[in-house]
Amino acid sequence: MGYYTLYRIRIINEYNTKENLEELKGYIEKISGYTFDISGSVIYSEKIKWYSSKYHMNLVSQFFPEYEIQLKGKGEEGEVWEVIFKDGKYHINDNPIFYDDGSESDDEEEIYIEINKQKYKK
Repeated sequence: MGYYTLYRIRIINEYNTKENLEELKGYIEKISGYTFDISGSVIYSEKIKWYSSKYHMNLVSQFFPEYEIQLKGKGEEGEVWEVIFKDGKYHINDNPIFYDDGSESDDEEEIYIEINKQKYKK
């Protein structure tokens, strides 16, 4: 038995390029053991049981200290969560927005600025 989650991963600062996403995806796949795809500016998975996702992403963020990496998850019962990683530190966002198709909201810039004003937890 287990719990399935849809994952969406993005680089949310100026390092969000196709090449950087491809490299980040490779690291995530090696550490997690799962296969991910890329659509536009989003690395995504189908429903998987990735219980160590936050731990793995925190490790990955240490390989890319300049990236701000957003990990969003949507569970089987519709609950949504979001964690921002940067250089081995993280911040949990209690009010994330999740789009099943990987699209982003019009107020993406506003969300980014709000997150940057908060301190990251170690």
